[in-house]
Amino acid sequence: MTTSLPNSIVSKLSWLAVSCLFLAYILSVVNQFNLDLCLLEYRLDTPIAKEMPNEQRSSDSPDLLTYQASSLARKGYQLKQQGAVKQDYQPWFESAIALANQASQRKPMDGEPYRQLANAYWNLGANAQVIGRYIAKLQSTEPFERSTIFDSLKYYLSFWEQLSVSERKQAIAYLYDTKKYGIYYELIGSQLDNQELRKKACQIYAFSHKKISFCMKEFVELYY
Repeated sequence: MTTSLPNSIVSKLSWLAVSCLFLAYILSVVNQFNLDLCLLEYRLDTPIAKEMPNEQRSSDSPDLLTYQASSLARKGYQLKQQGAVKQDYQPWFESAIALANQASQRKPMDGEPYRQLANAYWNLGANAQVIGRYIAKLQSTEPFERSTIFDSLKYYLSFWEQLSVSERKQAIAYLYDTKKYGIYYELIGSQLDNQELRKKACQIYAFSHKKISFCMKEFVELYY
């Protein structure tokens, strides 16, 4: 025997379903509006853009495009850290990727667009091969910049099991040949702001019995 719900309950359920759909639509519109507003903020007639030198302010300026990409990615990262679902923060990173790609085409020897591309793809969950492609381009343009070294190290240590032999060699060079790259061990420890990354670095040091201060303080068990 089957029973049917009273019409009043059916009516309320239908109203609730329609309300949920409408709310979802409103949220998607608001998110797109915020994205468009953020892009509008960096138009050439804004104070932020006016702070840039004249030669960097044209509509196709790679420096302005890179700046916009960084701003969009930062907003996407904020949403992600706040627990937003992927469909809410994904458009920000995708827009950052589009702008950074344009910047890299206009100024291929500038490393910053490649940094933005690696960051955006990483936050979208891309695989190691995709991220590594832009890390390699970053290294080819700014090989001795500290930001390049530590961005590369974070990538290498995060995806260690998926790295090629040449990538592992480069990671070890960063960790051991500190004089060549103008860094020091304590700086490595402070820049690796994730405990898992520091532990991976210390495992590599411990494998060759190299005692590093920050490793001995945090992961002394690796040496015994």
